[in-house]
Amino acid sequence: MTARLHYVKEAPGVLDAMLYLHKYLGQSGIEENLLNLISLRASQINGCAYCLDMHWKDLRAAGESEQKLSMLNAWREAPGFTDRERAALAWTEAVTLITEGHVPDEVYNLARGQFSEAELANLTLAVVAINGWNCLNIAFRTEAGNYQPAPKRQTDPIEARPSGEDVYYFVNEAETRWRSRTWASLTAIQILRRESRATNFWRSSMLCSNASAFPKR
Repeated sequence: MTARLHYVKEAPGVLDAMLYLHKYLGQSGIEENLLNLISLRASQINGCAYCLDMHWKDLRAAGESEQKLSMLNAWREAPGFTDRERAALAWTEAVTLITEGHVPDEVYNLARGQFSEAELANLTLAVVAINGWNCLNIAFRTEAGNYQPAPKRQTDPIEARPSGEDVYYFVNEAETRWRSRTWASLTAIQILRRESRATNFWRSSMLCSNASAFPKR
């Protein structure tokens, strides 16, 4: 499937806004695996191939079992999910499918049994964020399948950029890895905006086909 347009290039402020959400969520105190789990579930509901590929691989890289992820679509009947995960998944489904019941009281009460008011507000923002990513990637047909999680590695977050090449990087909390390739050899690019004058980063990536059309960020 060919991408309709590369919104990162055409409207870079869109990426900036979405990454700001993820930066905030990364500091919210909600577990990273739980954020990825609800992102995977929302992406299943919405049918977002790019986000399914990303969050499945991120969860597997973080140690979640293939069996657990394969049963996510039937989490109510499946073993292996904690009460907190079940409450978060029920909330994610209700907010994503908001016209089907307008988030019933029983779902809210279940969520409040596991999350504080602040946590539930942040969890809801996480659902909003992944639904936003789903809309962008489905609407513009972002190519899926090439995403690779960043390996666990400690390195200096500031490294020199090779001359003559454009650079992209992966970030996993405080772990940062710079990689570089020439634009001509790229079929995909994973982009993260680095916060100015900061040493803490939040991991996020955006896969775009035909990366030669994209400027360095």
